[in-house]
Amino acid sequence: MTEAVLKVQSVTKIFTNSDKPRLKVLDGVSLDLMRNEIVGVIGPSACGKSTLLDCIAGLTGIDQGLIKLESDSIVDVTGKVSYMMQDDVMLPWRNLRQNIILPYTVNDLPVPAEKITALAKLFGLNKFMEYFPAEMSGGMRQRASLLRAYVSGKDVLLLDEPFGKLDAITRYEILHWFLDIWQKKKLSILLVTHDIDEALYLSDRIYVMSAGPGKIISEIKVSFKRPRTDKFIATSEYASLKLKLLKLIAG
Repeated sequence: MTEAVLKVQSVTKIFTNSDKPRLKVLDGVSLDLMRNEIVGVIGPSACGKSTLLDCIAGLTGIDQGLIKLESDSIVDVTGKVSYMMQDDVMLPWRNLRQNIILPYTVNDLPVPAEKITALAKLFGLNKFMEYFPAEMSGGMRQRASLLRAYVSGKDVLLLDEPFGKLDAITRYEILHWFLDIWQKKKLSILLVTHDIDEALYLSDRIYVMSAGPGKIISEIKVSFKRPRTDKFIATSEYASLKLKLLKLIAG
């Protein structure tokens, strides 16, 4: 059996504030991610999806449980996974090239110029490297953010609503492009999204979380063959699986 590259075991997270009651956000969450797999996480708003990614990335601690990358615990450890947050977080005073190489500059590492040039071409950004974020479309900024996360060279990539702020047409184009990149690079991706169609189109498996405090209430295998085309969206199997996910989220 294939070993999980990322394993989350019975993770509970409680936020405490002296002025407010204790707030349990995650309640015994367990999931795993296999190598070269895309796993989606969906659930109602405020169910703890983003907090889960923050815990995995080491940006916030946990109260119970374990998070392992390969065989090592990464609880409270940053820099072990790549993380693309909801906002593109592009520094407006830096051009695209300078934003993309941030993982190298902040860690005082030599920049592999040839590698960056090759990846920029693959990501469709090679003609925009001297542009500033304000001069680029939302889709281009999303590509740049994904490339910046990728160049950090980590085995696992966390994506938090990566396409949520794009208009429908741009999102459609980006989803196709994203799958093409994944198929070429075989990344291991944990994807948080509120969009069921997005989760179905991209994922190998989908975890469904309950309303807060968030817990995993179902794991759904998405068995549509790859490479995926738009045709499968019109199938009865797709409609049935989408309805099942909608009912799970609605409770």
